[in-house]
This record gives sequence, C-alpha cells and structure tokens, in this order.
Amino acid sequence: MRSISDTRPETLLNLNNGSFQYNTNVEEKQVELENGKKKTIFEYESVVIFGEPTRSKAIKAVIRDRRDETEEFNLINRYNAFTLEISDNVEDKIAYEDYLREVAAVKATVNADFEALGL
Repeated sequence: MRSISDTRPETLLNLNNGSFQYNTNVEEKQVELENGKKKTIFEYESVVIFGEPTRSKAIKAVIRDRRDETEEFNLINRYNAFTLEISDNVEDKIAYEDYLREVAAVKATVNADFEALGL
C-alpha cells in the first residue's frame, strides 16, 4: 500500500502484536500548501510481515501487495500460451517479462534494506 508521512518512516517497525511494518521505496517530496508554503513529505510502500521479519517474507509481502496470486497465474499462463504458440499475442510475453523484472527489483530492494538493517 502506498503511504504518506510527514516524517521519514523506519524501514522496519515492530507493531508489538507479532507483526512488523516494512516500509520501502521511500521518496522525499516537496508539496506546496494552500498558504503557499512548502512542506516535506515522504511517500513509500508499506506492508505488514507476520512473525519474525525475513527477506523472503518481505519479498512475498511486497509482491502480494502489488499483485495477487490470480493475477500472477494469469501472467504465467498467458506467457506459456504464447511460448507454446497457442496464442500469438506478444503483449503476453512482454507483460510476463516486465513482471519478472519487477520481482527482481523487489528482491534487490529488500536485500539492500535488510542488509542496511544488519538482517
């Protein structure tokens, strides 16, 4: 889920209920208020990890927040249909390749975040 805050969020926040909030892809932005003054805000992705936070749980949480299993299976099935020449829609191939690049980017980001946390 996309979130906005007036303060930079912690990367990993213990929610004290057996879960953690993982905040990633933080972007600092300047917004103009109605009175003409500028204010700094932070936009970021926020997901909940249940249990002990691990890289694999964080990767799964971010990917599932962006796409559910049905959408992922549809991408795979359409790609396979194209690969097996059951479909001639090249967009199915491109969409799945884009998804794989997105997953690789998520993994790289999570790994960098957890490395910075010493986890």
